[in-house]
Amino acid sequence: MQKARKELDHRQVRYEQIRMNYEALDSREKANSKNLKGLINYAKKLTLELEEQREKVAMAESIIADLKRAGSDNIDSLMNLLESYKLKQ
Repeated sequence: MQKARKELDHRQVRYEQIRMNYEALDSREKANSKNLKGLINYAKKLTLELEEQREKVAMAESIIADLKRAGSDNIDSLMNLLESYKLKQ
């Protein structure tokens, strides 16, 4: 009888350990899910910022191309051209 009681106590202790590990795993998974959602939102934000930077680079490249075509003969026309691009932003 003593041996059976000991075996039962051991199984109960083992069951409690497994249950506690499962609960801890569940809270870790919740934390990981929360972190993953934060990373997804951060990636979306970076993607939007990257798209804005791409647009700015494209505008700068078009300004450079226009300046190369216009040449540097007339400073006033270049200044007007730059002001018009600035207003587009």
